[in-house]
Amino acid sequence: MIHTRNPFRFLSTACMLAVLAGSAHAQLLAPSEAAVPAGPAAAAQTSRPGSPSSVQVNNEQISYATGVVTVRNFAKNKIEIDVEAVIRGMRDALAGNKSLAMNDKEIRTAMNALQVELRRMDKLNKREAADVNNKRGLAFQAEYKQKPGVKALGNGILYREIKPGTGPTPTELDHVVVNYRGALTDGTEFDATHADQPATLRLVQGIMGWREALKRMPQGATWEIVIPHPLAYGERGVPGTIGPNETLVFQVELLDIKRS
Repeated sequence: MIHTRNPFRFLSTACMLAVLAGSAHAQLLAPSEAAVPAGPAAAAQTSRPGSPSSVQVNNEQISYATGVVTVRNFAKNKIEIDVEAVIRGMRDALAGNKSLAMNDKEIRTAMNALQVELRRMDKLNKREAADVNNKRGLAFQAEYKQKPGVKALGNGILYREIKPGTGPTPTELDHVVVNYRGALTDGTEFDATHADQPATLRLVQGIMGWREALKRMPQGATWEIVIPHPLAYGERGVPGTIGPNETLVFQVELLDIKRS
């Protein structure tokens, strides 16, 4: 909902975008302290039809998109904006500094106030999301335990054997060659390998739940593994991909073990 009264009423769109864009980043790496391997999916992005490099846009489209993104970002952060004041600020800035209704000091003060408000709202949103995700994760785990064949590892990790394995199990210092799919409890996939392009990962660099499960997994096996948030990415999550306190669901096929 966009309202017409707001203490930040003389901010230009360019300034607002600069503030709001600062928090938008997320790229998954390995299932480690940062995230899970992006693998082939990341490389494929460079040639995907419709990518920015293959689409020509004109100035009107860019300008319109800037307005849409600005309003959506403010709405997402529950910040009210005065649309008429935004337009007036843009026109005044284009006309030159002498036309501005605020001096540089006043603009900096307003921008600082906006940054403080954005940080406050970000913390509030994260707390709310963490609580929702925690409750949803606990409910998912309770339901998952009732499925046939599900076993617990004693540390909150649950798993179900899809295909048995007869080989050895890895140690934390080993590298493992795996096919895997990582998803949230609602089924949203955040990363996966392809069957013909498995990932080779050093087990010790994985998140705790990943390490604990794979250390018990024999080579050749395929497991579905449910990892509670304290053994995954906890309250920090992975910005833009995995929320705070998210329970994760992996399907992992352990193809090979490379001893260190």
